[in-house]
Amino acid sequence: MTPLLLRTLEQFVKPARCELSPYHVLLLLAVALVTRKLYRAATRSNTIPIYGETGPFAETRTRFTALTKVFTYLREGYRECGPALKPFKIRVPGHEIVILTNPAAIKELGRADDAVLSVTDALLDVNIHHYLGTGAVKNPYHTSLLSKSFSVHLGSLLPGITNELRSTFEETAKVGADWKRVNVSDVMMNCISRTSNLVFVGDELCRDAKYIACVRDFSAAVMGASMMLDNFPAWLAPLIRPLLLDREKVLKEVMHFLTPIFIARRTKLEALGDAWTNRPKDAIQWILEAAPSKHDLHDMSSRILFLNFAAIHTSTTAILQALFDLAAHPHHIPALRSEIESALRTHGGWTPAALNSMTALDSALRESLRLHGPVGVTAFRKARAAYTFADGTRLERGATVATAANPIQRSEAVYDDPEAYDALRFKRVREQPGRERECQVTSATSEFLVFGVGKHACPGRFFLANELKILLAYVLCNYEFRFKDGETRPESLYLSLGIMADPTVEMEFRWLPERGSSFWNAGE
Repeated sequence: MTPLLLRTLEQFVKPARCELSPYHVLLLLAVALVTRKLYRAATRSNTIPIYGETGPFAETRTRFTALTKVFTYLREGYRECGPALKPFKIRVPGHEIVILTNPAAIKELGRADDAVLSVTDALLDVNIHHYLGTGAVKNPYHTSLLSKSFSVHLGSLLPGITNELRSTFEETAKVGADWKRVNVSDVMMNCISRTSNLVFVGDELCRDAKYIACVRDFSAAVMGASMMLDNFPAWLAPLIRPLLLDREKVLKEVMHFLTPIFIARRTKLEALGDAWTNRPKDAIQWILEAAPSKHDLHDMSSRILFLNFAAIHTSTTAILQALFDLAAHPHHIPALRSEIESALRTHGGWTPAALNSMTALDSALRESLRLHGPVGVTAFRKARAAYTFADGTRLERGATVATAANPIQRSEAVYDDPEAYDALRFKRVREQPGRERECQVTSATSEFLVFGVGKHACPGRFFLANELKILLAYVLCNYEFRFKDGETRPESLYLSLGIMADPTVEMEFRWLPERGSSFWNAGE
């Protein structure tokens, strides 16, 4: 494993004592392995080819090789099965995943009844839910609530978001008229963390350095801890989890900041009721008003942590990939700048209409996500009963199924010149009569699977897309940026089924000479 991967996976680990003797550990391990083999034998379908470790102790070896090899198996399976639209399986720690390649089957998956193909059960099979909170996974009302409320209040939220992005970038990057090297990941993560939390917790707390460090570090630790947890049998997870990341300790720290706000808001809500008309427009308020009566401060605070995990690192890696692509293809930048400035002037600044009219910017973001979306497979479901797709693909009860998102998005059968970055690829589609609303960055289809598909497509994608548009627009209209001398676009990091932008990359930035005439800076 490379030093870069090791640094990426460094997490919060604290010393602890295990009271089990080595004899008991070995005995429990033997029982777990036998049980797992019997279960898998009962649920395996031999008609679907499997890609991954094979032979004796294949499952055990998978636990040690999945981090660096599983994406290779995904590509190999798609290369051999994808052209015929046939499903295949990949072996990951603890189980196998049936991967769909047929667009018709993928659309069927998106429509499937939750009672048969369950997204909740699939998420509960992933170790990450232990850190995000089982209650938040089983009843994730906060995610759809954020999407709906953000869309309703977008117009009034935009001035605060644009100002927070701008001030955070300037404070963190400290760029001037001369070229300066900047660790892009650090700057963008700070921008995303503060701006997301402006919407999550309000303007005062989003600028609290201790609070931001807490939620940002937790978000970084969760993915690494859950991947490391994959190396252990499920029955050992309760013992290992707190050694990798003590969720309750982090939640206690977060509640130190959130509890006074929740209590003050609840008291005011109970006192004023409908007479409280100027309520804060943030996730604390929306969760407080929507939470079932039995949900306490612990549960509501855990949902703020959940939102931070979902927003910070997904958005950070997405904006990094977009900047890397544009730095590697700078000829696209003038057209994007021109469109942004025109939209802002036409619509009088940052309005929902201005954002919607930035079709070239939308296309550029969608293209980066097509090539470098944060995960290789999406739309996970678990079969609660045996199920047969219309194309004949059969799932046994207990099987996990997903879509070959990244391979499909890089397939010649789906896209022209699929390995090439073309910032205006999707803008050209939307310029065709009758297709104006197609191929938006938030559109979830069988050809663009970054956000899943069907009724369970990621509800947070609208928030993410608008945040990314504003941040990328700010950078484009105020700065020039480039790779350091002799450097080219950095390769992405493939960790298990995840795709990450290299967090160690430094780029050079300086003020755009004509930034003074940008609509961004009107009134300065």
